[in-house]
Amino acid sequence: MSTLNTLHKHFRHGPCFPIPARNIKVLFEPKDFLATLQDNVSKASTRIVFASLYIGNGPLERDLLQSIHSSLERNKNNSDFRVRVHIDKTRGTRGQMSSANLLQPLLRKDPDKVRVSMYLAPQLNGWLGRVLRSPFNEVVGLTHMKFYVTDDKVVISGANLENAYFTSRQDRYIIIKDKNLCDYFEDLAKLVSSCSFALQEDGTSVAPKLIENPQKFCKKAGLEVSKFTEVKARTYFREDLGADITLENINDTDYAHVYPLLQMGPWNVTQDENVTTDVLSRLKKQDYVLFSTGYFNIDEAYKTAIYSSLCTLNIMCASPQANGFFGAKGIRGHVPSVYTYFESLFFNELKIRHASARVVLVEYLRAGWTFHAKGLWLYLHGNNYPSVSFIGSSNFGYRSTKKDLECQVAVLTNNETLKMQLHQECMAMTKHGNPVTSQTFSAPDRGIKLWEKLASLLLKAFF
Repeated sequence: MSTLNTLHKHFRHGPCFPIPARNIKVLFEPKDFLATLQDNVSKASTRIVFASLYIGNGPLERDLLQSIHSSLERNKNNSDFRVRVHIDKTRGTRGQMSSANLLQPLLRKDPDKVRVSMYLAPQLNGWLGRVLRSPFNEVVGLTHMKFYVTDDKVVISGANLENAYFTSRQDRYIIIKDKNLCDYFEDLAKLVSSCSFALQEDGTSVAPKLIENPQKFCKKAGLEVSKFTEVKARTYFREDLGADITLENINDTDYAHVYPLLQMGPWNVTQDENVTTDVLSRLKKQDYVLFSTGYFNIDEAYKTAIYSSLCTLNIMCASPQANGFFGAKGIRGHVPSVYTYFESLFFNELKIRHASARVVLVEYLRAGWTFHAKGLWLYLHGNNYPSVSFIGSSNFGYRSTKKDLECQVAVLTNNETLKMQLHQECMAMTKHGNPVTSQTFSAPDRGIKLWEKLASLLLKAFF
């Protein structure tokens, strides 16, 4: 039988943060996500550190940026106050009113307190970047991390800072109050920023060192992340590495244990993949997992873990109508068909392996909403509520594993109040789920053209 004690040792790939469970809160609605960010920013007195794929240019996003401007003004005489925003360069410079354009006024307002960094996959710094135009250059690799630090609170999510994520795009959000964890995320942002372009007040950007040599760049970045992880692990509650503070008992019902997990495939950093697959493959027959991905293209390592696991497992993904690309113009409008095809191949593989009774696919469908939630909820045998949850940016797909920079956290707890919150979050999503059957893929609206199937297989590594 799986227990929290037996699982705990499989998370030893980095630091652990024992945090009072009362300092952790699950948010359920997009509007709560926005309201929390606004409230946190309005009260910030030491730091604002945001990492997101991009920032939208609608009124809600502009209001949030205006709140950051107001915080800068309020703290203009506070020498400790700083603002750091990290986005992706390809996505963040797309369009006439891009994220970079919107962030320039922050830099001009107080260049001593504000830093804006934009990650670019090093392969795009040369001829490939000149050949691949937006938005197709985004398939090479992105920074996909989403965490939002204000003072000693951090919101960890898979949601970007854009209108749909504030209104009608189903995602996940957890707010944690802990100075040590926030220090970790600020230092992570600094590290990744050092490997990114630095946006300047005039709209130009300064390239990071070694960007002209992708192989050397990625090797150096990977070594820096490994060093960062080791230092943090020694500092935060790892007895086996000589940590200064003893790890508190995993069964303490007043605490949760939070493990940041990084996945940066281009830099050969695979903490998230290693932990997630290890945990999944070790679960027992009586355990239950809800596994969620916004875009269904599960990487082979995760598939292997799912096939070898003994637990009951539901996998939730977006129905075509809940896919963010549904109804898009041009080639992007075919993206839902690509993911439907990947889903159908996996469904057939489950049947071949006689695993259909144990592993069930579920599609999210809610009128007027799209689906972007990812992570997992683990219900150990004999528990009505999940004791473990993973939440963050990874979709567990090929590009999440191999191409993008990802970050999520694993939360382990025996605190009943926190477990109930995680259960409520899980139930709120699954009530919009429809089990997938053989009839699902034979429906008239699920027709996939031959060229779409061929393109899916040829371009699988880019989804």
